[in-house]
Formats: sequence, C-alpha cells, structure tokens
Amino acid sequence: MKKKLLKGNKLFILMLTLAINTALNLNQIVLFDDKKILGEKIWTNDKRSNDIFLDNFKNLLKTTKKEKTEIKQIFIITGPGPYVSLRVGIVIANAFAYGLNIPIFGLNIFDFIKETNGFDLFDLLILNASKEEIFIFNKNKKEMEIIKFKDLIKNLNKFKNLKIVENLTDKQKENIVRDADLRSLQYFPFSNLLLRLN
Repeated sequence: MKKKLLKGNKLFILMLTLAINTALNLNQIVLFDDKKILGEKIWTNDKRSNDIFLDNFKNLLKTTKKEKTEIKQIFIITGPGPYVSLRVGIVIANAFAYGLNIPIFGLNIFDFIKETNGFDLFDLLILNASKEEIFIFNKNKKEMEIIKFKDLIKNLNKFKNLKIVENLTDKQKENIVRDADLRSLQYFPFSNLLLRLN
C-alpha cells in the first residue's frame, strides 16, 4: 500500500521529502522517506541564516548519503515566526522546488499541529508575536489566540503541570521561570510530528 500526503484536495505519494521549519527559534531541516526520519539538522536562529541553512543542508545530504536530485517534494512550516529566518526558509524552499522541479506545500504551525494531532505530545504552544503579545494555542480550545505577555504571567497557575512548547525570547522565558515554577518548557517536536502526516 502506498502512503500518501494530503495537501488540500491534492494527494502526494510519500517519497523522499525535505521538511523545513524556520518559524521557531530553533531551525530544523529533516529528510524523511516512507514514514522514516533519515536525518535531521537543528540550529539556533542567527543573522547568517542563509549560510547556516545551506551548510546544514549540505551536511544533511552527506550524512544521509542522499543527493538533492533524489528529493521529490518539499514541506515547509509557513509561520508565524521570526521574519528573517522565516523568509530565508521560504525563499530557499521555493528556490529548491523551482530548481528541482518538484512540488512544495506548507502549513502554518497551528494547522500543522491540528493535522498531526500534535497535542498528543504537548498541551500548550506559546509563540512570541511581538514585544508585548504572544500566540497561545491550547490543547483544550484548539484555537489560536493572541494575548498580552503580562496576562500570561498573571495566569501562569493555569499552566502548571502542562507540557508547554515555547518559542519565546530569552527575556520572556526568564520572566516565566522566575514568576512561576514552570519547568515543563520544551522545544517543538517537528520531526516526530512529520511522521504523522498522512
């Protein structure tokens, strides 16, 4: 039986796929094929995003013993996220897709979580929206909302003992850990969720 990947009304046979997530503080690229992660590179956002991305891509191909011409489709997280790294990821994904003449598809991070049942792995996603606002995506509500960061701090007791995935600035994280005993902050399980796309 062939595995398929859904994009709107179109189905893609699951082949060697390059998955890109530059929407968070930790950038990730993953090569996967037929429900198996072949390799993954993770790095912190940097002003040299373009060079770092390409270096990591070359290393990923080398460690997986794959050629870029073997990649048959590209998947990308389309946002929201830091402007520069998000733009770099999208531009590179489009350039690869054009140069290799392969399909590209993407989802924003909220739809990606819904599509992959990501809330099996965590309870709450907190993303930096601006200096004073954050996105909250809650397992119970399954709706994204924007709230003031200070309101999150006031209501931290609601989030104790939850598995929280965050993409906050270091200063925001300091405030959360200082103001409440929230030890459950973790990073986004991108490669684990990729295996759930079908």
